[in-house]
Amino acid sequence: MALLRKALIQCKGEDKTQGEVIAVTEVSERGFGGLRAGNDQLYWDCTRWAVAPGDVWREGVFYTAANPGEPVEYIPSAEEQIAALQAQNTQLEDAITGMMDTIVSLSL
Repeated sequence: MALLRKALIQCKGEDKTQGEVIAVTEVSERGFGGLRAGNDQLYWDCTRWAVAPGDVWREGVFYTAANPGEPVEYIPSAEEQIAALQAQNTQLEDAITGMMDTIVSLSL
């Protein structure tokens, strides 16, 4: 069973569109099992981001505490990593085929 990461955000303002990450919790795919956020807090999924306490959250996007204008690093899923590697493999195969064609044409 995969674990999900949830950021507990202390909201700033009444509209709850921004705040500061005060904790990061790992939960099962089934959910929180009784964890509740306070009145001015909310939980937001951060499974795919390297979020840490102190980071900033604005309108669904996490930013680093060190540089609030810089988004937090995205962590690709296994499927996304496999797709990227397959695309790189295809590019390498095409480059090798092109080099082989060049070598053959030069040797004639």
